[in-house]
Amino acid sequence: MPVFLAPIYLAGVLIAAAPVILHLLHRRQPKPIPFSTLRFLQAAVARTRRSRRLTNVLTLLMRVLILLLIALAFALPKVRFAHWLPAGARTIVLILDASASLRCVNGDRTSFERAKAWAADLVNSLSEGDRVAVMAPGTHEPLVVFPAISDRTRVLAALDGVQPGYGHVDVVAALADALTRLDFGRGQTGLEVHLFSDFHAECWDGDAARELARRGRDADVIVYLNEVRPSLLANAGLRRVGLAPPALIGDGGFRVTAAVAASPDLTGETTVRLAGDGGELATASLEVAPGREASVVLTAQAPPGERPLSGTLSLPADAYEPDNTYHFSLPRVAGVPVLLVNGGGAADGRDVFFLRQAIQPGGRPNTVVVPETWDWNAFLARSADACRLVLISNPPRLDEAARHRIEGLAAAGAHIWILPGEAGDISGDLKGLTAFAGLAISKETLDTPAAMTLVPGRPPESLEARIETALGAPVSVPVSRRLRLEQAADPLDVLFRYPDGLPFALVAAHGRGRIGLATVSATRDWAEWPLTPFFVIAVQELVKDAVQASVPLLSTEVGGRVALDWAEEATGAEFELVSPAGERRIVGVTRPGVEAPYLLRGFSEPGLYEISRGGKSLRIAVNLPTTESDLAALSRAKLEGDLGGMQVIHARGWDEQRERVDRLRHGRPLWPFLLVLAACLAVCEELFANLRSRVGGLPPILGRLLAAGRGGA
Repeated sequence: MPVFLAPIYLAGVLIAAAPVILHLLHRRQPKPIPFSTLRFLQAAVARTRRSRRLTNVLTLLMRVLILLLIALAFALPKVRFAHWLPAGARTIVLILDASASLRCVNGDRTSFERAKAWAADLVNSLSEGDRVAVMAPGTHEPLVVFPAISDRTRVLAALDGVQPGYGHVDVVAALADALTRLDFGRGQTGLEVHLFSDFHAECWDGDAARELARRGRDADVIVYLNEVRPSLLANAGLRRVGLAPPALIGDGGFRVTAAVAASPDLTGETTVRLAGDGGELATASLEVAPGREASVVLTAQAPPGERPLSGTLSLPADAYEPDNTYHFSLPRVAGVPVLLVNGGGAADGRDVFFLRQAIQPGGRPNTVVVPETWDWNAFLARSADACRLVLISNPPRLDEAARHRIEGLAAAGAHIWILPGEAGDISGDLKGLTAFAGLAISKETLDTPAAMTLVPGRPPESLEARIETALGAPVSVPVSRRLRLEQAADPLDVLFRYPDGLPFALVAAHGRGRIGLATVSATRDWAEWPLTPFFVIAVQELVKDAVQASVPLLSTEVGGRVALDWAEEATGAEFELVSPAGERRIVGVTRPGVEAPYLLRGFSEPGLYEISRGGKSLRIAVNLPTTESDLAALSRAKLEGDLGGMQVIHARGWDEQRERVDRLRHGRPLWPFLLVLAACLAVCEELFANLRSRVGGLPPILGRLLAAGRGGA
């Protein structure tokens, strides 16, 4: 709807009548001239008359329109849109994304400092009576000022005190929380929600945004997406850091692998440094192409000591420092026992020979694993509670006593794997295990041994994916006999499949541990599997799972938790927690039973935390959430598209937002367009006037005839 800021000039439209009046006053009356017959010239005269009449009418209309447009332009018209801002008091809700990614340096200040300055400019631009609320998801107190107040001094002071955290923030969830608290603006006028964020891909849930847009389609609220993304980001960050082994034996060696990701604006070489309690352990230099990743591997020898080895993997400082450092804490252990059960009872231990070689290649102990071999009777009679991984090769039977032992160890947290063989047919006994009660199991002998290529199945906790990655090629196993496993309606986790779709191995959770079943033996009686790299890698991955389950995990992410197996007869405890900055506090936790771990939380920043209780202490490594490492930003079209149906305004700065708000509140000026249109019509009018002057005279032949007629008279 047009609005005129100087309506008095609308009186100028009366001037548009001047060309019409002048046209009527200067109309020429035809003057009769005696002449002989004109029947041969009537057609030419008619054509000329029609042409002049059309030219005169068009010229007159253009002159009238030119005067009308000039008069309207002087009235300063503006156009308001359908979703223009209502007049009156406004209620502003400021949502500041306080996640770690807002610590990225943008020029001479961080993105979060830029967001706060933008929010302060917005608050200072408000009128008396306008109210403001402030929310900062990602901080200890996300409701900074809520509900909205009109005291701008208090709001500005609260804004100045907000600092970003180091955790992850789901900005769509934060927006939904604010709109829900405000009942989507129902019954309110002038409600605006301003979301300040860098809108990187990991903080935006597209499905949740579309659901929010569906709920708020008829909401009387305007959502401002205020983007504070860095204009130039030169950053290299650490990704997918892994340490092997997950624990140290004394001053044993360890290896660190990582990917270094470079932003599109980063060029040049970078240096990766590995440091421990005793100082720098290793360094490596590598070239990373802009927008690409490069892998790095560092090996080091742990310094002597009894405490866990704490240290960092770091990159040089750049625009985003939080992802330049990875903290670690490697526990030291005396060895994790792995039990190898020689089910066949052969004196030479042939049933477990290949298993031992896979665990300790060459017979040299180079991991945290300490394998021990028992025969079948010892397994049934002796206590194996300390063993975290039990590999049963070629069991002669699985009677009730054996099944009870297997399920008891798994319930306590052990990983049990059963590998069949020639000592006995266990296909019927296996269904007595709770985990495999729904299986149809039979022993199958292939007429012709064949190399059966395995295809991926459904991996249990990425075990299958890790094996595939380590092999780097399709898995092929020469098989002559196997257990044929056919699942019931509720499938178990599958570790690879044969080409006919049947599982190569199955695994099921049981209590705190697992029970797994392979379809071929750990000897060469059924297959050539023990001679393949697949066998060695699979056994080593099973060992890693068992080690990780038995060794305390001394690392987590910001906002995460750590499970502490604290040996004491109590279900509640208080721990002293010392932050990387040296702040001390007491954290009280409980657990459901004395065998369950304590789940400790309260890690709000990256670094090394010291946890102590009763003279015992541990170091916990806390790192940046992986979701705050990738800063790839979403496009404006993606953001507005996901919130389609709601009133959304996107801006990249205070000046841009203020201009757009002014347009919505006051309308877009129309007078420049009117003046340009008037100038175009003036050019057209001049062209038509020149055309009329060229055709305004009589046709040449008619002029000669009229001259001859006058002479004869």
